Amino acid sequence: MLKIHKSLILEMQKVFDIGITGFSFITAYCIKQNLLPKGLNNLSTGQNYHKDYGE
Repeated sequence: MLKIHKSLILEMQKVFDIGITGFSFITAYCIKQNLLPKGLNNLSTGQNYHKDYGE
């Protein structure tokens, strides 16, 4: 019986994994915006995320 439903179980696992990943990103975004102190809760608005330290 498991051989018959193997592809269905695999597809369900893929959907579940994608759901967990999406939920994790949304949760991390909400934590960054709402729970961190003022100096740490800003998101970068620039195109580059690296800083030039005088090099």
